[in-house]
Amino acid sequence: MIQRKIHPTNIIQGYKLASKEAVKFIKKNMAVKVDTLGKEALYNCCKTSMSSKLIGAESDFFAKLVVQAVKSIETKNWKGKPKYPISCINIMKCHGRSSLESRIIDGYVLRQSRAS
Repeated sequence: MIQRKIHPTNIIQGYKLASKEAVKFIKKNMAVKVDTLGKEALYNCCKTSMSSKLIGAESDFFAKLVVQAVKSIETKNWKGKPKYPISCINIMKCHGRSSLESRIIDGYVLRQSRAS
């Protein structure tokens, strides 16, 4: 395009416009609502996004844990649409424990030790 004497700022603007149009097309024609997906699709999505060297072997366990945690915080807004306030999910770490001992606790977690 530069060889055709098109200014670089016009090229950049064209790419930005094309990017915005591509996002609109994807949202309109290719996006699927989470409510229409089954739990199996959500598990597979979690497993894919968490596939790493750290938890690759336990991806099934953690995928189910994540889906369960997110489903437990589902609320509805004033229009009746579901919302998932991810900031409501907290991770409490206990040193010396296995990662496979992880579990969902509905409510608050207070870590206490024995009084001596």
